[in-house]
Amino acid sequence: MDRCPQCKRPLLAGVTKCPGCGRDLGAVDLGKKASGGFVLEGLDAPLVAPPPKSRVAPGPPPPPGEDEAVELDPFDHDLSAVAQYAPSPVLGLEDDLQTTGLELAVPVRQTVPSMQPIDDVSSRAAEAADFGPRPTGLIGAVRYALRVRARTSEMRGEIDRLSALREGALASETDALAALAGAARAAGLDRTAAAEAGAAEARVAEGSQALAAIGAEHDKKLAQLDRAREQATAEVSPLQAREADLAKTHAEKSERLRRAEARLHRSEIEIRSRQKLLLERKAAGKADEATRFESEIAGFEADRAARAAEAEAERQTVRTLDAELSEIRRQIAAGLGKASLLGEERLREEEAFRRRQGARAREVDATARDARAELAEIGRRVMHAHPEAEAIFEPRGAVAAAVLARELLDREIDVLRVAIQTYDAPSVKTGWMVIGGAAALVVIAIVALSVLGQ
Repeated sequence: MDRCPQCKRPLLAGVTKCPGCGRDLGAVDLGKKASGGFVLEGLDAPLVAPPPKSRVAPGPPPPPGEDEAVELDPFDHDLSAVAQYAPSPVLGLEDDLQTTGLELAVPVRQTVPSMQPIDDVSSRAAEAADFGPRPTGLIGAVRYALRVRARTSEMRGEIDRLSALREGALASETDALAALAGAARAAGLDRTAAAEAGAAEARVAEGSQALAAIGAEHDKKLAQLDRAREQATAEVSPLQAREADLAKTHAEKSERLRRAEARLHRSEIEIRSRQKLLLERKAAGKADEATRFESEIAGFEADRAARAAEAEAERQTVRTLDAELSEIRRQIAAGLGKASLLGEERLREEEAFRRRQGARAREVDATARDARAELAEIGRRVMHAHPEAEAIFEPRGAVAAAVLARELLDREIDVLRVAIQTYDAPSVKTGWMVIGGAAALVVIAIVALSVLGQ
């Protein structure tokens, strides 16, 4: 394993400049690492992949457990699937991969090989914990306890973050294996595997079609409801226009009726006034004036009859308009009620569709997950049975990169989990006892001062 002579940082084979301190290292021949392989930088203890070898002609797979592995062309696969998890305080792979152009060889074995750590987890845990040396004295114990608490919280947060990244890496691995199964099926590499993969994909397609059918049925129902609502609204529009015209006519006729009744009322007032004067003149024996008032009364009575007929005609017209307006308004209310009911039915249909779609979507998702897992298992079997097949050469590179990413994350998570437990328990206990005692003394002092002050 190469390390920088200045900063002791692990180096990728072939690096001519240390990415840590910038020291010029000169050319490093990859061939010098006859038994070391590639050192992946960015981890405190790097992982080593077997050294690349040239492509060999297709042939039967090596027997299980054989140490020597036949490898494919190391420059036919990139590590973009690994680099997507960088930058990270733990995984600093992205810059190294870009600056060196390093690509990982894919060993052809019964399974994709695991990258083994150079140093074990325990030896790295204390360094990762960074709790510091065992303290001496009470003050040192207090500082140590506080340091352990802070670093433990930080490491737990880092474990959560790396665990989330690991879930993504595991999903990428499953997707890569499923893609490998698809490539094998497309190439007709394994009839049994192809049939199983086809069946899994058919189940997913069937579920998706059922989900699409629910959506199409929902759209059709909504279109019917919308058309019915538009028709109900269209029927109401002319009624509303007719209502406006009738309301205007009704207002005009009502005003004419009011005026006719006012004229009739004035005629009645004049008649009563003349009748009073007539009685007074007759009592006074003024025959000539009495005769004149009788003539006027007769004229007003004729006028009253005409005014009464006019008012009755206007009154009848208003009654007719009232009836028409009532009917128009009833029809409008019925039409608007129908449109409102259709709108409510549309809302109920949308709610029911969301429930149906949600239930079906959950079924489809479950089917897709099962099919994806099944395809991934098929992909593993294909790699076992056909390790040198040309058809799965590219997909196998993606699988190797995904496995590497997951194992890098697994390793760092394991280191942090062990690191959390590497503190010196007696020192931490002593530190917290000192802190608790100091707090108790402060409380006692405050209480004492308050008592003395009283």
